[in-house]
Parts: sequence; structure tokens; C-alpha cells
Amino acid sequence: MERSAGEIALIITVNTSVSYVFLLFVTRMLGRKDISQLTFFDFVNAITIGSIIANIAMDPDSPMWYGILSTAVWGAWVMATNLLTLRSLPARKIIDGEPIVVIHNGKILEENLGRRYYNVNDVLMQLRNENIFDPKQVELALMEANGTLSILKKSQFQNVTNQDINISPKPQPGSLLAGMELIVDGQVLRKNLRFSGLTEEELLKRLAAQGVNDVREVLVAAGLPDGTLYVDKKKDGEREGLKNQDKLL
Repeated sequence: MERSAGEIALIITVNTSVSYVFLLFVTRMLGRKDISQLTFFDFVNAITIGSIIANIAMDPDSPMWYGILSTAVWGAWVMATNLLTLRSLPARKIIDGEPIVVIHNGKILEENLGRRYYNVNDVLMQLRNENIFDPKQVELALMEANGTLSILKKSQFQNVTNQDINISPKPQPGSLLAGMELIVDGQVLRKNLRFSGLTEEELLKRLAAQGVNDVREVLVAAGLPDGTLYVDKKKDGEREGLKNQDKLL
């Protein structure tokens, strides 16, 4: 029996909702990686899982559990592969690959480039991205498994550090605060606050020192490396609506 447009729309809505929740579950189970850390194999797996989920969402005639079973089996294989590479170094080298030297003492090793199907232009482009326009400045460059280039400059081209000139920088008392978000959109992130070592009273005092008397006025408050607090207030129009809200602290 032919379905009506309303029935098809309802099925697609349900399938899409279930697919979304299931995709969230699968991706959480498979772990987290930054996009730049993905190998080609990881990328293909992600595309494949996304395609299967998309088919579940858009095909009202195919039973949903077919797609869920297919995604679960594929995800299980991916997880098994991840565990294998985690516990076995030989398997890791075969599946994920290993770094390969492509520049040594300023000389590009074309034979090694060919093993990764890279050409000289690809290497020169990645060097330029690191502000290196002369390969002779490079002592060692490794092509990582994900295709990125890790570069060690020759000593005469490296930036001078405090250690090189025998300067011992003073420790920063606010190191635990550095980059730590303490308030976002008027809400105190208490887990971050506990980790930073600050109490709510100390946080309020720091806000008051910057002219903030209510945390609901704050769009974001984050720690800086020197131990101070960066505070950005909400727009004035938004703060007017705070008067009738309950206090958070």
C-alpha cells in the first residue's frame, strides 16, 4: 500500500531522530580525535558510518534496524581495530602507518616521499605553512601517519629560548587558571572553578574588582597565564533582563 506524504514525513522524522542519537552514541564509543589527527583510514571510516546513518534517515522503505545493525557491526570493527593498534605495535605500524623521514640535513629524500605518494610540491607547501621557505634550514622533517609534517630546524635557525641565554623565568602563580573558563553565558562552571583552586567568594571578589556585581552579567570569564581574570560582559540590553531572574550564587 502506497504511503501518504504525511506518513513518509513522519517515518523520515523518526528515522532521522533515532539516527542522530545512535550516531552520537557510536562516535562517543569510538573515541575523540582532532580532525588534523585523523589518518586516511579514520577518515574513510567516518565517511562510511555517516553514509550508513544517512541511508537510515532518508530511506522510509528500508527497516531501520538494518541500518542500525550495519552501523553497529562497522563500529565494532573500528573499535576492535583501535584496540588492536593500542595494544600491538606491529599492528599499529601496519594499520596506522609510521613516521617517515622526508628531509634530512636540508636534503629532500625523494624515495621516501614516493612511499607516501607525496611529491616535492606538497612538502614545500607544508614547509611554507611553517614559515620555512628554504629546505636547507631543516635538520629533520618527518611525515606523520596523518600526512602532516613535523619539522626540526637546524640549530642556527631555531628561536632563542630562555634556557639558551640562562634565564630562569619566574613561575606563574596562576598557571592553573590559564585558559580555564570559569563563567560562560552567566553560569559558573563549578567543576572548572574547583580545578582552578578558586572559591566562589574569590571569584566574586575578582569580578567585583572589574566592576561586575552579578555573574549573570558575564558572557565569559576565563583565566589568563599571569593569574588574572579575563571578563567580557554581556550586552547592555541583555543585562536588563537579569533583574527578574533568580541569582545563581
